[in-house]
Amino acid sequence: WDRDHFLENLAGTETTCRLIYAKDYSFPTAAAEANRRGMSVEFIYGSERNVGETEPPMINILKNMKKPYGSKKVGCALIPDCTTSDGMYVVVGCLFQTA
Repeated sequence: WDRDHFLENLAGTETTCRLIYAKDYSFPTAAAEANRRGMSVEFIYGSERNVGETEPPMINILKNMKKPYGSKKVGCALIPDCTTSDGMYVVVGCLFQTA
């Protein structure tokens, strides 16, 4: 886990409600900042409908994430209440340091 919260905060810059519909996302802000610090990172995200409780969909999203090979640290950001015409969603974005 990222104990200094750098990856967590950086994941927060990329985690938005738009990710509910995103098929592929290049995470330009996080990638550029990590690169400036000599880090290589990978951003993985997911969303699931929130039907009244945040924790169950959050757990499902995290369980379905495939940890990148060789990752060293991770920081995640959460949006529990993304509202769309389809209902409310939980969005989780995780930034993995890979080098």
